[in-house]
Amino acid sequence: MKIDKDENLALERTRASFVQMRLGGAIAQPSNHVVPFLMQAYRFFAPAAPVLLVVGIIVVLMAFGRTSELISALTEQVKTRELERRGPLIEQIPLSQSELTGVAEVLRRLNTAVHIDLPNGRNVIQIWIDNATLLPEWTYAVSTLNSTGKGVAWSAAKICLKKCEQANAVASIEIKGYTQRIRLDGSSTQPQSRSE
Repeated sequence: MKIDKDENLALERTRASFVQMRLGGAIAQPSNHVVPFLMQAYRFFAPAAPVLLVVGIIVVLMAFGRTSELISALTEQVKTRELERRGPLIEQIPLSQSELTGVAEVLRRLNTAVHIDLPNGRNVIQIWIDNATLLPEWTYAVSTLNSTGKGVAWSAAKICLKKCEQANAVASIEIKGYTQRIRLDGSSTQPQSRSE
């Protein structure tokens, strides 16, 4: 392989400048500014080092505290989303015929002016009147129903004023009674037993 004269000359010059730097030539003498800088920095930072260490530890502890708060908030958010997705299930358990009979007996004792019946085959209490002047007593009987069963909710299945199915009824209401329980993920939060 033949090298050009110009390339050979360039290589010789590079070698000569390298040798001159090694031998300590005046032109190519390397200067080191790093060591004086580090010495000055050490003199300045020597008294500040403990303070910087304490500040660093405090910053790390604060960062840890904020991180744990973030993790707690994210965990709570995930739990809330899961509950919202599932949602509570409200179960309505109808009262049995014997429970309705007990409630009807209490209502009959409290409200003698109104008729209180238990229609066959339906889980309802029917409260009705045959005289329009007894409307306040009828309203009172309907409102006292809420206080007769502990933990029992009532809803009107049918309300009739003026022209009712019964020939002589002026006002009539059929009310269903039930207990409720709330279920989350298949477990009940209220006891299933229905009393009084």
